Amino acid sequence: MLDKRSDELTVGILSSDDSWHERVLCEALSKRGIKPARFNPKRFLTRIGLEESDDAEDDVSRHEETLSQCDILFVRALPGGSLEQVVYRMDRLWALAERGTFVVNHPKTIERTVDKCYASLTLERCGLKTPPTVVTERSAEALEAFERWGDVVVKPLFGSRGKGMCRITDRDVALRVFAALELGRYVYYVQKFIPHGSEDIRAFVVEGEVVAAMVRKSDSGSWKTNVAGGARSFPIRPDAEIEAIGKTVASAFGGLYLGIDILPASDGGLFVSEVNGIPGFRALTEATGLDVAGLVVDAALGRYGREKG
Repeated sequence: MLDKRSDELTVGILSSDDSWHERVLCEALSKRGIKPARFNPKRFLTRIGLEESDDAEDDVSRHEETLSQCDILFVRALPGGSLEQVVYRMDRLWALAERGTFVVNHPKTIERTVDKCYASLTLERCGLKTPPTVVTERSAEALEAFERWGDVVVKPLFGSRGKGMCRITDRDVALRVFAALELGRYVYYVQKFIPHGSEDIRAFVVEGEVVAAMVRKSDSGSWKTNVAGGARSFPIRPDAEIEAIGKTVASAFGGLYLGIDILPASDGGLFVSEVNGIPGFRALTEATGLDVAGLVVDAALGRYGREKG
């Protein structure tokens, strides 16, 4: 049971813009008697070693005070930036979680999923099939991986929605791409391309269970299947294998809710390609008709009640 009534909870949504996800979460919370506050991660302010009388009465201070008082905080966006900016924003989430705010998803889950190298290592460690991958800081080793497989996908170590990914099947192109990455001092994340018929599966997990799934298919025959890039989505009933993948991923990565990208290989088998700790669910909502935002909100309220009750 909650130690507070719903209308007594202080709930926040962390988002850098007026997104669809923020709006539907607000609607779901409003239906449950909760009026959430919105916070922008670019406006974090940290005061250390100051007396209360030292705090200026300005909008930024009031913003930070309200954030610090949140019982539940939904993280819907952590914008990119310099290394210092990204680390600082994660530091603030950790500080909030450690002082008792129920952060959805927990910063540990966000860190585990946003780093593709860490995520791939975790998938392999828990026994799930994931595309063969080489991660290195040396262009020569990246080129060796390309020459071994002949058809690879190069991904940024951090990123989502397919941005920055490229498929390489030509050695000269590989040389130019790897040279460009070397100039920027990037890490090479080189993954063997798994033929998958221009479609993949997105499984959505809430509290360790697959609550919905959809197929994303590119009509143009593109190997990229992101809905943001024009792919269409169709609901499917999760089978036992997809449900087992969802349980294993949830156990390994934690988090209240997760999005799991699965490649159905053309020659059989399912490969987990990515795990999303701040997953989008607009296409899933539209494809299935399921109130995904409501499911996430109810799960958060339930977990908070069990932990604080």
